[in-house]
Amino acid sequence: MKNRETIIYFLLGIGLFLLIIGIFYRKWNLFKILKPRKAIGRFIRDMLGERGSQIWVLFVAFTFFLFPGLYLSYLHYIKPQLPPEYSQKTDKIALRYVIEPKKIDDGWTTSAPIEWTTVDIIKGKLSYTNLDSYDSISFRDNYLNKLPDFVWNMKNLKSLNLENNKISVLPIKKVKKSNINKIYIIGNPITNENVNQIKDLGITIINEK
Repeated sequence: MKNRETIIYFLLGIGLFLLIIGIFYRKWNLFKILKPRKAIGRFIRDMLGERGSQIWVLFVAFTFFLFPGLYLSYLHYIKPQLPPEYSQKTDKIALRYVIEPKKIDDGWTTSAPIEWTTVDIIKGKLSYTNLDSYDSISFRDNYLNKLPDFVWNMKNLKSLNLENNKISVLPIKKVKKSNINKIYIIGNPITNENVNQIKDLGITIINEK
């Protein structure tokens, strides 16, 4: 923790220092005061000129110090304080292939490869993608208001994970026509009436961790 804070303070401190120098570069006449001793330094200085040198100092301040410092501050201090919808939201979804039993030396085991993708990618490949190859799909932390229509066309879908979304109602008619037998609804504002309707279909509802 202390090392992280030290790095952030160092980046912000140096960045602010260079920013002040860059802003007052011409006013303080630093172009004439700061004279590089090495030939390459003098060459770069003469090539950039007074205005170019000022812009270069400002560029270094933002690019190498202020921006990394501000980003680290956001990542470690601001983002964790934001509501989950902003701090942990993702567009990634997980698809599990239909489980195929495989025999090993000490008996039978099951193998279920997982594929990570996004809703937009699937929609773009619907014309040539066989969604029947999957028996589970997870929209965890997607914070969707509504499920994409392709979910209800997955004939072999058994498990539907909706943890941490904003779905209030699942379409009973579509759920009934599907082969889903388990739905995770943790972190969704689904109504009790809708939950009971789904349970009446013989589907297992998981609503707590």
